[in-house]
Amino acid sequence: MRTSDTVGHSASRACAGPKTTNALPPISETNPASITLAMLAPSRPRRTCVTSHRPHGFPDGHVTRPTFNWRLLGISLLCLSLTGCSSHLRWVAETRDISPACIPNRLPTWDDFSRKNAPAATPSAQTAIRFLLNDSPPYLIAKFDHEYSWVKPQSADPTSPADWIASEKLLAHEQVHFLISCLLIRQANHALQPDEDPQKMLELVKSVAQRINVQYDQDTKHGTDDQAQMNWETHVQEQFEDVTSQP
Repeated sequence: MRTSDTVGHSASRACAGPKTTNALPPISETNPASITLAMLAPSRPRRTCVTSHRPHGFPDGHVTRPTFNWRLLGISLLCLSLTGCSSHLRWVAETRDISPACIPNRLPTWDDFSRKNAPAATPSAQTAIRFLLNDSPPYLIAKFDHEYSWVKPQSADPTSPADWIASEKLLAHEQVHFLISCLLIRQANHALQPDEDPQKMLELVKSVAQRINVQYDQDTKHGTDDQAQMNWETHVQEQFEDVTSQP
């Protein structure tokens, strides 16, 4: 198995929304110009934050005296906060009869990141991906790099509800970095032909992944723009599912 350079992407704190894009076309080393930075940029906002409550009716003349439950209120407010910017990312297993092209074969968690006490001015986390080439049979692999992927301890191990929400948002931002790389790898493996040079395809994927991940960080302001983040999550998830379902 041959290896390639590690590509790292950093972020501050996250939640998510809009931009414009077309569906990502198949990767082809004969048509690299067809792959642009806008291809994964979302095209429509899709944010669900609707909560409704319909109390049971009481008979006419019935008067109740409500009892206030502060603990229940706190839980409700926490749920509303999470719903307002919750991640809907979901891992989709490959259907092709080969070893997983993404390692780990799931969404990364904070347990996959090393801890780093970085200065306050630096981002809160960084995701690093290694792009590899399996020789026989030839196919491309995206591998999460534990050594170079890190998170600040206070972000991964929150001590308050507010910090926990911020931690979940940040993790979702980092997971999209991983999904973008896996999306491109799976697409490249579908497009790779027996007479093509897989090493050239690998180099193309590395280049495109770097540019799209940079665009993602710019659009979402490293995950701090809630609307942009949610929109990227939605469209990367959709395209990840679409390319995985291809025969």
